Amino acid sequence: MHQILPSYKDPLFSILLIITIILVTVIATHGLSIYSKKRSKDDLLEFLNRFKSSDCVFDSNIIIFESSMLKPLTLLAKSFDISGEYHRAINIYLYLIDNTDDYRVKSRLLNELGELYLKAGFLERAKHIFIKILKYSPRNIKSLYHLSIVYEMLNEYDKALEIVEPLNILKENTEDLQNYLEYKKVLINHKNSKDKKIAILEKMIKDRPSLYRIILSDLFILNYSIAWRTLDYTRIKEVLDILWMLPKSKLDLDIISKHDTLSTIYYSKGYIEKPCVKSDIFSVDMLAISKKSGFDIGDLDFLYLCDKCKEFFSLSFNRCPNCMAINSIIVEEKIAKKC
Repeated sequence: MHQILPSYKDPLFSILLIITIILVTVIATHGLSIYSKKRSKDDLLEFLNRFKSSDCVFDSNIIIFESSMLKPLTLLAKSFDISGEYHRAINIYLYLIDNTDDYRVKSRLLNELGELYLKAGFLERAKHIFIKILKYSPRNIKSLYHLSIVYEMLNEYDKALEIVEPLNILKENTEDLQNYLEYKKVLINHKNSKDKKIAILEKMIKDRPSLYRIILSDLFILNYSIAWRTLDYTRIKEVLDILWMLPKSKLDLDIISKHDTLSTIYYSKGYIEKPCVKSDIFSVDMLAISKKSGFDIGDLDFLYLCDKCKEFFSLSFNRCPNCMAINSIIVEEKIAKKC
């Protein structure tokens, strides 16, 4: 026996022992990796089955899935998404996720399904999906951003702010996001009195200029006198729609009379009698000239452009309804006939 196996004092024994330990470790690690992937896949399918029973109208027994169907069905789902037929798009994504074996493709489709639930307003479903994605891919920046949007829509601002830290770790610029969420948290906090909210917003509008338009709009609702004192005369074009739509009862004539642009706006609107044509805003000056000449039939209509996705909207927004961007609004006015 001693002639077959090397003595433990023999260097060969140590080499064999090291090789054996390495082999066992490699085999165990590989086996654990396979088990972990299988468990993750099973967990994902079990998670999706909660949605499948009530939403998925595709029957795998009738429509036999083939890999060549992946791309055209994905395009079809996107076309339904664009046209606003979210339910049909959701059905297709559930069918694809259920029948696709590639785990990476499943993850991508799962992320798109989460975005679709978010657009369709199924916030709890979107939240569960993004949390599930981040459980297996914690560095997924897109899912982190979308989860923060879901928490914002659910008025869970503390949880939304918690997402800022991992985004910072991933070297993302989160200044606008953090400022916006902190602003929303102030507004939604019922423990803050009206006066306290106004004081906080006054400080925020000075310290965080990216929130200027949003906060000024709120100040005109909370206390229009403070809003007029806060108005930045160099940024009137950004808030022209807010100023134009103010009721006459919320005007501060003392401030307006001292500023040519404001005087021209409200002369064109018909709120003041003294003629003034010095706004440097083409459409406003044209209305003022027309009114001065006796043709008081003009008005202003407004369109809102997202500077990121370049989509136009008829209503103002804080977040773009299409791409969810913050601080991306551009106000565009046009002359229209009075109703």
